[in-house]
Amino acid sequence: MQKVGRWTLLVFTLLAVAAWSKPSADLPGVKPSGEVLLPNGWRIQPAGEQLEIDVGALGMALSPNGARLAVLHCGVPKHSVMLIDAPGRRILHQLPIAKGWVGICWSSDGRRLYVSGGSDDVVRVFRVGTARLIEEGNIPVKAENENATQFVAQVATSPDGRQLYAALMKGNGVAVIDLQERKMLRRLSVGGSPYGVAVSPDGRLLAVSRWGMASVELFDTSTWQSVAQVSTGTHPNEMTFSPDGQRLYVACANNNTVTVVDVAQRKAVEQVNVALSPRAPAGSTPNSVALSPDGKRLYVANADNYSVAVVDVSGKESRVQGFIPAGWYPAAVRVAPDNGMLYVLNSKGVTPKANPQREYIGSILRGTVQFVPVPDSATLRARTRQRDPAPVHTARARADALQG
Repeated sequence: MQKVGRWTLLVFTLLAVAAWSKPSADLPGVKPSGEVLLPNGWRIQPAGEQLEIDVGALGMALSPNGARLAVLHCGVPKHSVMLIDAPGRRILHQLPIAKGWVGICWSSDGRRLYVSGGSDDVVRVFRVGTARLIEEGNIPVKAENENATQFVAQVATSPDGRQLYAALMKGNGVAVIDLQERKMLRRLSVGGSPYGVAVSPDGRLLAVSRWGMASVELFDTSTWQSVAQVSTGTHPNEMTFSPDGQRLYVACANNNTVTVVDVAQRKAVEQVNVALSPRAPAGSTPNSVALSPDGKRLYVANADNYSVAVVDVSGKESRVQGFIPAGWYPAAVRVAPDNGMLYVLNSKGVTPKANPQREYIGSILRGTVQFVPVPDSATLRARTRQRDPAPVHTARARADALQG
């Protein structure tokens, strides 16, 4: 009995020592280093400053003069449109809406906002005052006797401000809207779940990204005829034309790339890999693109790598220069007209929170708008080294390669 008792005591002693020496769990949240550990194991430390907003924002547009940001919330506690003083980094006004999804753009004179109504099948119109939004009604994107849901995705205006184009993701079309009459003029037939729309600087070409068909369709706006279908990466979404209209940049969410289209040749000439590592599997989710005012730098929001890729597009061959650390799920990126500031919309914000009451997760998170001074080469190299989301992927090897 005495021998058994000694063995029992030894076992309990060893268990106690093991329990005492076991390292504490590394729980999600802000760390002493300033990094934030997310529930999925990634670590983020966004550059610049953060303005906290509602969670679930998916669309952001910068006014033509760079003075105001407009943000479209499509999450909780409600769908809404928010007006932000960009230089002052403060919220001016927030207006609830019934439904919205992804699409938001300014009129060419900066006096109005046009917002996707999602499954309500309308484009919502707002007049923009000095510090507030004023509702001006809705423009339907289908006939009164039509029942099928069209589902409005991204929207864009023509350079002359006379027309608006709305991608109809479920309706497989694009609504062409007369903004003076505020009514739909025609509907273009576009297969493959059209997602994004972009208009060339001269207004002569309309580009439509086809999410379900890995392609972009180009339309002549003088005849409304389709003039080309260009293959892209999978799940093409947001697009932007170069200032001279010679290139079209297409974010492709499902394969870590941006497709570069030569507009004159009507064909893709590059697939730019914007993942943190050149050999990374699909999963970066590039979902937004923006060009510097001179058209020499392309910024790409990588939603699931929590970064903004910076790409030199000034030469014949594009080159990834580095990465800017963003927050949790960057959904949009925009550049100030003076090229001094980047604006990044982080749909899930920065900091995860505990959920002891088992609430709906969206109700305890907050999104952010991130303000980042446009980095020079040295700052960008440092930012790229910082964007090191251990334990799964690393950007350091690519940062070293970019320096060499």
